[in-house]
Amino acid sequence: MSQQVKVYRELQFLGAGTGVHNIVLVTALADALSIKDSAADLIVFDTSTPKITITPATTITGAATLSSTLALSGAMTAADNLTMTAGKFLIGSPPKMTITAKTANATLTAAEAGIVTSTDGKTMTLPAASGNSGLRYIIKAIATHSDGVIVDANASETIDGATTKTSPAQYAVLDIVCNGTGWHVINSIGTWT
Repeated sequence: MSQQVKVYRELQFLGAGTGVHNIVLVTALADALSIKDSAADLIVFDTSTPKITITPATTITGAATLSSTLALSGAMTAADNLTMTAGKFLIGSPPKMTITAKTANATLTAAEAGIVTSTDGKTMTLPAASGNSGLRYIIKAIATHSDGVIVDANASETIDGATTKTSPAQYAVLDIVCNGTGWHVINSIGTWT
């Protein structure tokens, strides 16, 4: 059963706190709505800006659509895809790439996408291409060259038609991106074979 209540100052939900409580903020009647835990603001809806402030760190589960500017301060972790409208830009400091150092044979993970440095004679196996479209690795051979760093595509997948690529010298770089079925070399330093 739904009830309408006129609130002039403060609304409190008493009891066990279970169930769903809907609050409709009528712009003409209020400039802001604060949801508090004791005296601390948890969520503030400000109709004059408009904006929503959530304190402290909060997890938003499910789809969230933002139709205007999103301003973030502090650390933010996106556990899944962060989608932007085509033609829009990320403004401010550029995002930093992850740098992962490998000193043994390894199967790379999606979390290690970015720059991967490897010592000589090691094999860096790429993750399966399926489900990883857009994943990018910049692999750099950093140690004195003898056997080279081997980049191995998963199973029968290929890197520009080859199942493996091997570095030609110390400081060689292979920049690759996944298209969902295989890997493309988009840049390299040295001739990887």
